Amino acid sequence: ERGYHVFYELCAGATKEQKKALQLHAAREFPYLMCGEENARNGDDRMDAGHFGELMNALDACGIRKEDVELVLRLLAGLLHMSRMTFAESAEGDGSQLAGKDSSMSRDSAAKSMGLKPDELLKVVTTRTLVTGKSEIYS
Repeated sequence: ERGYHVFYELCAGATKEQKKALQLHAAREFPYLMCGEENARNGDDRMDAGHFGELMNALDACGIRKEDVELVLRLLAGLLHMSRMTFAESAEGDGSQLAGKDSSMSRDSAAKSMGLKPDELLKVVTTRTLVTGKSEIYS
Protein backbone atom coordinates (compact mmCIF):
# COMPACT_ATOMS: atom_id res chain seq x y z
CA GLU A 1 0.00 0.00 0.00
CA ARG A 2 1.14 3.50 -0.70
CA GLY A 3 1.96 5.75 2.20
CA TYR A 4 2.46 9.46 2.27
CA HIS A 5 0.47 10.27 -0.86
CA VAL A 6 1.81 13.81 -0.98
CA PHE A 7 5.19 12.54 -2.19
CA TYR A 8 3.61 10.76 -5.17
CA GLU A 9 1.41 13.77 -5.83
CA LEU A 10 4.41 16.12 -5.75
CA CYS A 11 6.34 13.98 -8.25
CA ALA A 12 3.34 13.77 -10.59
CA GLY A 13 1.80 17.20 -10.18
CA ALA A 14 4.59 19.71 -9.73
CA THR A 15 5.01 22.15 -12.59
CA LYS A 16 7.99 21.78 -14.93
CA GLU A 17 9.59 24.75 -13.18
CA GLN A 18 9.06 23.20 -9.74
CA LYS A 19 10.42 19.84 -10.89
CA LYS A 20 13.52 21.52 -12.28
CA ALA A 21 14.07 23.67 -9.19
CA LEU A 22 13.49 20.74 -6.82
CA GLN A 23 15.35 18.26 -9.05
CA LEU A 24 12.38 15.90 -8.94
CA HIS A 25 12.05 12.67 -10.90
CA ALA A 26 9.32 10.09 -11.29
CA ALA A 27 8.16 8.58 -8.00
CA ARG A 28 9.71 5.22 -8.91
CA GLU A 29 13.16 6.88 -8.76
CA PHE A 30 12.92 7.42 -4.99
CA PRO A 31 13.45 4.45 -2.66
CA TYR A 32 11.07 5.85 0.01
CA LEU A 33 8.26 5.39 -2.48
CA MET A 34 9.10 1.86 -3.56
CA CYS A 35 8.17 -0.06 -0.38
CA GLY A 36 11.02 -2.45 -1.11
CA GLU A 37 9.35 -3.73 -4.27
CA GLU A 38 10.28 -2.78 -7.80
CA ASN A 39 6.68 -2.21 -8.88
CA ALA A 40 5.12 -1.22 -5.57
CA ARG A 41 3.67 1.94 -7.07
CA ASN A 42 0.01 1.22 -7.84
CA GLY A 43 -1.22 4.77 -8.34
CA ASP A 44 -2.14 6.70 -11.44
CA ASP A 45 0.12 9.68 -12.19
CA ARG A 46 -2.80 11.62 -13.68
CA MET A 47 -4.84 11.10 -10.52
CA ASP A 48 -1.85 12.05 -8.36
CA ALA A 49 -1.30 15.19 -10.42
CA GLY A 50 -4.96 16.11 -9.98
CA HIS A 51 -4.75 15.57 -6.25
CA PHE A 52 -1.65 17.75 -6.09
CA GLY A 53 -3.56 20.54 -7.83
CA GLU A 54 -6.41 20.13 -5.34
CA LEU A 55 -3.93 20.30 -2.47
CA MET A 56 -2.38 23.50 -3.82
CA ASN A 57 -5.86 25.03 -4.24
CA ALA A 58 -6.85 23.99 -0.71
CA LEU A 59 -3.72 25.50 0.81
CA ASP A 60 -4.38 28.72 -1.09
CA ALA A 61 -8.03 28.75 0.05
CA CYS A 62 -6.85 28.36 3.66
CA GLY A 63 -4.68 31.44 3.27
CA ILE A 64 -1.35 29.63 3.43
CA ARG A 65 1.23 31.97 1.96
CA LYS A 66 2.88 30.82 -1.29
CA GLU A 67 6.29 31.25 0.37
CA ASP A 68 5.30 28.82 3.11
CA VAL A 69 3.94 26.31 0.59
CA GLU A 70 7.23 26.55 -1.29
CA LEU A 71 9.17 25.81 1.91
CA VAL A 72 7.07 22.70 2.54
CA LEU A 73 7.59 21.51 -1.05
CA ARG A 74 11.34 22.04 -0.68
CA LEU A 75 11.36 19.99 2.51
CA LEU A 76 9.36 17.18 0.88
CA ALA A 77 11.74 17.14 -2.09
CA GLY A 78 14.71 17.09 0.27
CA LEU A 79 13.34 14.04 2.05
CA LEU A 80 12.86 12.27 -1.27
CA HIS A 81 16.46 13.01 -2.25
CA MET A 82 17.66 11.74 1.12
CA SER A 83 16.00 8.40 0.33
CA ARG A 84 18.56 7.95 -2.44
CA MET A 85 21.50 8.28 -0.05
CA THR A 86 23.26 5.06 0.94
CA PHE A 87 25.82 4.61 3.67
CA ALA A 88 28.83 2.47 4.45
CA GLU A 89 30.97 2.05 7.53
CA SER A 90 33.65 4.73 7.73
CA ALA A 91 37.26 3.78 7.04
CA GLU A 92 38.02 4.19 10.75
CA GLY A 93 35.15 1.85 11.64
CA ASP A 94 33.69 4.34 14.10
CA GLY A 95 30.72 5.64 12.15
CA SER A 96 29.26 5.91 8.71
CA GLN A 97 29.92 7.76 5.49
CA LEU A 98 28.17 8.18 2.18
CA ALA A 99 28.61 5.26 -0.19
CA GLY A 100 29.36 6.35 -3.72
CA LYS A 101 29.02 9.27 -6.07
CA ASP A 102 25.23 8.87 -6.45
CA SER A 103 24.82 9.27 -2.70
CA SER A 104 26.91 12.43 -2.77
CA MET A 105 24.80 13.84 -5.59
CA SER A 106 21.62 12.97 -3.66
CA ARG A 107 23.05 14.63 -0.55
CA ASP A 108 23.75 17.77 -2.58
CA SER A 109 20.22 17.77 -4.03
CA ALA A 110 18.66 17.22 -0.60
CA ALA A 111 20.76 19.96 0.97
CA LYS A 112 19.93 22.41 -1.80
CA SER A 113 16.22 21.67 -1.51
CA MET A 114 16.27 22.19 2.25
CA GLY A 115 18.49 25.27 2.20
CA LEU A 116 21.44 23.56 3.89
CA LYS A 117 25.09 23.24 3.06
CA PRO A 118 25.92 19.67 1.94
CA ASP A 119 28.44 19.24 4.77
CA GLU A 120 25.83 20.32 7.35
CA LEU A 121 23.40 17.68 6.12
CA LEU A 122 26.13 15.05 6.02
CA LYS A 123 27.07 15.76 9.63
CA VAL A 124 23.46 15.38 10.76
CA VAL A 125 22.94 12.04 9.03
CA THR A 126 26.30 10.51 9.99
CA THR A 127 26.73 11.77 13.57
CA ARG A 128 25.05 10.25 16.57
CA THR A 129 24.18 12.53 19.49
CA LEU A 130 23.67 11.11 22.97
CA VAL A 131 22.18 13.39 25.59
CA THR A 132 23.17 12.46 29.14
CA GLY A 133 21.85 14.81 31.76
CA LYS A 134 23.14 18.23 30.75
CA SER A 135 25.83 16.93 28.40
CA GLU A 136 25.75 15.99 24.73
CA ILE A 137 28.12 13.40 23.31
CA TYR A 138 28.76 13.32 19.56
CA SER A 139 30.11 10.26 17.84
